[in-house]
Amino acid sequence: MRLLCLALAILLTACSNAPTVVASNAQAAAAAPSTDFEPAAIAAMKKQLLAEPKIRDLTFNGGEGVTWQIGVDSDGTSRVGLARYVCQLLGEKQLVGATTDVRIVDLAKLDQSGGDFRGASLGHVRCRDEMSLGE
Repeated sequence: MRLLCLALAILLTACSNAPTVVASNAQAAAAAPSTDFEPAAIAAMKKQLLAEPKIRDLTFNGGEGVTWQIGVDSDGTSRVGLARYVCQLLGEKQLVGATTDVRIVDLAKLDQSGGDFRGASLGHVRCRDEMSLGE
């Protein structure tokens, strides 16, 4: 019995470095792709975004490149502001991960280019810091 207690005491003492491991795991989780969101939360956000007057279509690609591709009709202006607005909406619902990006695309140009999202981009923002990413 004393041997078991001694082993348990040694084990507990060895675990005193656990916070370092936890911090390391937290850092890894922050750098992980944003694929762990609840499907119901993603569906609700899609519905909310499609109710926006300027948004005509969208796709969600959890963890694959640009997370949200938002389709609009181009009026000749940059849509970085709209991308930041979408990031803010996502943040309000805790749907922003370390790699969450929003790209606003011109739907007509997207169709003409055969699906080249980058070539049809009107604005691309990294949500974690709302930085505009040039194409």
